[in-house]
Amino acid sequence: MSITAPIAPVSALTGIPYFHIPAGGWGSGYVYGNALRVLTIAASFPHWHIRCTQPHDWTGAGDVYAFQSIGEVDP
Repeated sequence: MSITAPIAPVSALTGIPYFHIPAGGWGSGYVYGNALRVLTIAASFPHWHIRCTQPHDWTGAGDVYAFQSIGEVDP
């Protein structure tokens, strides 16, 4: 990417840019090494995570844990 050309990263899912920054949008105060920070919120925000352990006799053979994130977003 270059600040001398517009920046518009395209979503692979929708084909529409996530955002658009014109080349002139940086102003004259940009110095090499400055960073652009984009704050985002996940589609499944807030995310709750819980782990339940069933009562059993532990054999000492190890422990298994699985995690799956499922979110919903309106296209």
